[in-house]
Amino acid sequence: MKRNYFRDIFGVVALIGAFLLATPAVWGAPAARKANDARKIKVEKPDFKKIAQETQNPKGEYYYPELVKKFMRNDTTMTHDEYRNLYLGYLFQEDYDPYRTSPYNAVSDSLLSIVNAQKERLTHVSDSLNKLIKANKISGHEAEKQKAHLNTQYKRTLRELATATELSLKDNPFDLRQMSVLVHASQEMGNAMKAKIWEYRLEHILGAIKSTGNGETEADAFYVIYPMHEYNMIQLLGYEPVSVDFPSDGFDYISVKPDADVKRRGTRSAKGFYFNVGPMTEQYELKHPEGQEVPDNSLLQNVEDFDDEEEELLTNPDELPAE
Repeated sequence: MKRNYFRDIFGVVALIGAFLLATPAVWGAPAARKANDARKIKVEKPDFKKIAQETQNPKGEYYYPELVKKFMRNDTTMTHDEYRNLYLGYLFQEDYDPYRTSPYNAVSDSLLSIVNAQKERLTHVSDSLNKLIKANKISGHEAEKQKAHLNTQYKRTLRELATATELSLKDNPFDLRQMSVLVHASQEMGNAMKAKIWEYRLEHILGAIKSTGNGETEADAFYVIYPMHEYNMIQLLGYEPVSVDFPSDGFDYISVKPDADVKRRGTRSAKGFYFNVGPMTEQYELKHPEGQEVPDNSLLQNVEDFDDEEEELLTNPDELPAE
């Protein structure tokens, strides 16, 4: 079961990677800003008993409903400690389920594939039209008309993608995969403010994960509350996941290879990273005492029970203009 789940994740990581490489944002943040963030983040192994007590205490500094309010109103005064308790404290909330995925994810994945295809086609057609203009085989006016038509289709699908990801994030506010896609879709649409808001949230949640360890050994493993967050962290660190192993109970080990940026920066290359999923598994089992298996939860699942308005988000690939 667990191996099937990670197999599905590898497929989705490849799908998203094509889109994220098209527009630099979170993963391509300036090195100086990353260095500043690293200095601000204190790495400390989580005390989950303390986190549970503080996030469930109405008079406490990190009372969970208050942290959520600050997060949802884009409060830029939130500290790293608040983000850390927001992230890790979600383990102890009633609706927490590490293997639940929003049905809107299927909509987002479908639209993401279409956006990638449209972006590639737009670039290809633009290059071809420019060559035709130089050869005096087509007028500049006609070429711009064709480009505008394709660009309009591309922007429309981007808006649908942004809508689908926002619906998914309402269902699961810690879906970093959807958050990252929304950042890039917003940038492509020219909505810089929305992109900055979600980029800020994404960076600070990733910072919360980074504050839990360094991933070099089991003793220093990163702690995550969702399996997919392991891959988000690996991308942030500049690596590509290769395979996953389960060295001991409660731990995942993901083998990696560095991307070109890591090699250019001369950063020491890691062979893999450890992740502690013990607390995540423990909370799941507490809520499922029947001894049920963790579901083989494919991230690309069917979508059912949408109303008419939501079904309109599913764009038909056949509507794309023929070459």
